Amino acid sequence: MRKKIIELLNRKHDNPNIIAYLIGSTALVSAVLGLIRNRLLAHFIGAGETLDIYFAAFKIPDFIFLFSTSFISIFAILPFFSDKENESKESLKKFMDSCFTVFIIILILISTITFTILPYLTEKLFSFEGEALKTLISFSRLFLLQVILLAVSTFLLSIVQSKHKFLSYALSPIVYNAGILMGVFGYLFFGPYALVFGVIFGAFLHFALQIPPIVKEKLIPKLSTGEGSGRDILNVIKHSFPRSLSISFEALSAVIILGIMSSIGVGSITVFSLADGVSKVPLIVIGISYSVASFPLLSKHFSSERYDEFIKLLTLVLKNVFLLAIPTAVVFFLLRFQIIKVIIGSTGSFGLENLKLTSAAFGILVPAIVTQSITTIIIRAFFAAKKTLVPFLISLTKFIFVITSSVLFLNLFKSNSDIKFFITNFFDVPSIQNNEILSISLAITFTDLVIFFLSLFLIHHILHIKLKTYFKSLLENILATILFGVGVYISLLYLPISSSTILSALAHGLLSGICGLVLWGATLHLFKNKEYFSFRNSIISKIKKIKII
Repeated sequence: MRKKIIELLNRKHDNPNIIAYLIGSTALVSAVLGLIRNRLLAHFIGAGETLDIYFAAFKIPDFIFLFSTSFISIFAILPFFSDKENESKESLKKFMDSCFTVFIIILILISTITFTILPYLTEKLFSFEGEALKTLISFSRLFLLQVILLAVSTFLLSIVQSKHKFLSYALSPIVYNAGILMGVFGYLFFGPYALVFGVIFGAFLHFALQIPPIVKEKLIPKLSTGEGSGRDILNVIKHSFPRSLSISFEALSAVIILGIMSSIGVGSITVFSLADGVSKVPLIVIGISYSVASFPLLSKHFSSERYDEFIKLLTLVLKNVFLLAIPTAVVFFLLRFQIIKVIIGSTGSFGLENLKLTSAAFGILVPAIVTQSITTIIIRAFFAAKKTLVPFLISLTKFIFVITSSVLFLNLFKSNSDIKFFITNFFDVPSIQNNEILSISLAITFTDLVIFFLSLFLIHHILHIKLKTYFKSLLENILATILFGVGVYISLLYLPISSSTILSALAHGLLSGICGLVLWGATLHLFKNKEYFSFRNSIISKIKKIKII
């Protein structure tokens, strides 16, 4: 059994569709575990100060993790990896050891500084006081252990992915969430600190999973003096520095936005975090899966000067993501209450008003399924093409827009403007406390739309992707999605099923979704949509290969 597991972890994959299905399917399992975690947190703890502190405590350590790992990441290493491998395996190993040494120095330095100044940062950024502030500082400091484990694990993953081994990457979020779940159950017996140690244990499992493929490739990184590798390291840092700044802007905006939310009222951070967590599931399954699967091949095509293959692969990936993301966004919006009801529930410490507010925040965030999925792939395409300045400019623009619009929309909501009246009444939450949290969701969605159109403009003018080749397929998909939405909406209205209980909400949403899906598939079938048939045939071929034991 142990030998079989190690063999699976060392299996190589080169087909982007197969890789995307592998990562997407495991991402779905991980997302389900994450949703179970959130449901248990909502049930046992509820939308209150304890859960607000738990979610807030992640933000500064997350910023440190993203910033430190961005210096020596797969985005920076892969464009140079092939050159070193062509020279010799010894040259490759030396390069990896040098990168690892610089990475560890940066990680330890930043973590030490952060540990020291955390009390000052948390006091300035968040609106917690007294014991709540002390608990937040303690949680955040302990989460720095998670940062170190995940950062080293991420470095190892860069090596593993570069060898076209994706299973350990795919399974890592599952074992991470499994560890966190153990902490949630531990909360019942040991209190809030069990949540923290569950996260740290999950990070350890994430790290441990990378060991077998690294050992197999004989590329275990070691600390070195970096003799003779100075120029290579400077080149890596030179190419990764714009990405570091890009990630810094993204992580910093998340910290600032959470700080803004902490001023709205107790439970606001919890409501938004739960809604955001659910909205990220299809993004991970669709957008992240395809971007991770395609990036090594895009880098390889560009480095080998096979520009036609680069554009062909990027076009294929973008069309497939459009095909899946648009109907997914529509069905998630129409079934937002049923989805949140099933995933989060309205029992225990999480009441009906919290459920309705979470559902509304989730509904506003749903367009990100399309916009962020496409933007993520476009940004990775720029990195593969070594156009690292472009993602930096995109991230800077996003940072400016999301912070400015968050403050603007929050002030509009607090002044009881027409926008607040329309949004809160549309989602049926006009009298629910802390409904100003919807202004933050609105600001994020508005920013995502701006970045989406900016990314399309840039990829057309810089990478010369002909967007007009997408119009026919996109129009067919939109028409099919309209019918899909109509089918779901009519089913919601006329199916003789209520959504009063979790099981009835699940049945109502599932049957409505199936009705819409049939219309969507039939419409694309009539249009003879190439992407639809390619996706359908890939699924059928995978099903036929499944061995029944």
